Amino acid sequence: MKHLSFGEKSLFIGDEAADALTNYAALLADRGRADTVVLNAIGPDGHTVEATFVLNEGASLMTETADEGFKEPENSDVVEYMNTRALGLLQGERGEPLNEEDAVDFQRFAEG
Repeated sequence: MKHLSFGEKSLFIGDEAADALTNYAALLADRGRADTVVLNAIGPDGHTVEATFVLNEGASLMTETADEGFKEPENSDVVEYMNTRALGLLQGERGEPLNEEDAVDFQRFAEG
């Protein structure tokens, strides 16, 4: 479980979702792109919430490990979406093969 700070909001999300969100946001910012993703999360009061994130060059987010006893919210579909979109960003608009530098970047991204 990770603690996510986005703007003035704080939420708890699963490790895989947090890592995918952070990496995807960084790739979008690097490429001057934007996207919106919706994640299931746990609010500071312990209630489940559905949070919409606008990711762009100005998005300010940070994740840190959290030692909470919450069950991680289900986000496998959106994690798959972010990973697929990230791969597309690394491959370029025309679906070009990855150059060596981008392949290394994607490997780091995929490993979290």
